[in-house]
Amino acid sequence: ELKVATKNFSNEIGRGGGGVVYRGTLPDQRHVAVKRLNEAQQGEGEFLAE
Repeated sequence: ELKVATKNFSNEIGRGGGGVVYRGTLPDQRHVAVKRLNEAQQGEGEFLAE
């Protein structure tokens, strides 16, 4: 569902230490930002801080 909403993660809107953020649209036309996390392991604290 997220792959479809983000058109295969094609509309990048930002980057951070934890991953890349993409713009998407859900089937009900709500706009969303989806963060695709990097493979690197990070703790919960680092995730929440980002």
